[in-house]
Amino acid sequence: MEMAYRIIQPCAALQPYVQMYWAFDSQLDTPVRKRVPDGMASAVINIENFSWIDRGDSREAPYGAQLQGLCTRPYTLYAQQKTASFGVIFRPEASGLLFGLPLRDMTDSAADLEGVMGLPAKNWIEQIRNAADDRERGCIADAFFLRRLQRRAIAHPYLDNALSLIRKSRGNIEVEQLSRQLFVGRRQLERQFRAHLGLSPKMVLRIERFRNALQSPQASAGRGNLTAIAHASGYADQAHFIRDCRELAGETPSQLFALSRGLDSGVLF
Repeated sequence: MEMAYRIIQPCAALQPYVQMYWAFDSQLDTPVRKRVPDGMASAVINIENFSWIDRGDSREAPYGAQLQGLCTRPYTLYAQQKTASFGVIFRPEASGLLFGLPLRDMTDSAADLEGVMGLPAKNWIEQIRNAADDRERGCIADAFFLRRLQRRAIAHPYLDNALSLIRKSRGNIEVEQLSRQLFVGRRQLERQFRAHLGLSPKMVLRIERFRNALQSPQASAGRGNLTAIAHASGYADQAHFIRDCRELAGETPSQLFALSRGLDSGVLF
């Protein structure tokens, strides 16, 4: 097989924090995946060679292991020949618990995982690289994060509850309403979001609505009825959805849906 992308589920205790692990192998030197804003953060360990990231205005080779913050614009992953990687997709509010640091300085960028975490990350990275298969890597990641969770850092005020409300509303809640439900001033809420996530509540809401639109039953069923997708997802109209698609994904909806049809050369959302 020239290219394979596999999903590994974390253990039950980690599922409130970790969406999934993934493993990737490629024998090609081509664009393999387009990543669009999805409200999630990630960690990536390159096991063999490197993937390249094309952010539109730059093409960069990532660190051997990196922590990626939230993205507000798309980027494309390119694989060198004989590339192998292991990744973690996690909820951004869990960054403090899992990695011990906020994401505020990593918006649309990445940081050297070993450089920001030190020896614990170094040992974990070596174990992942030396593991025999996906199952073993998943078990190693589970054990690493479960140990981190035992330390149980204090949750950021308002942030966890705010993100929970945003997800429950599918991005369809006003910032003022969010503030009222949390009994906190809008400015204070803004400061919490920017201090820990690097984004405003308004941008997080926009990304969450867009993500839900792309994953909606209307999108999965037809991949074409933009009015139905827009209406079901809380957009004012079809034009509003198309505008968000162009600005957040760099594509029209039809172009994005065409990319998503292929498993091995598609789009992540």
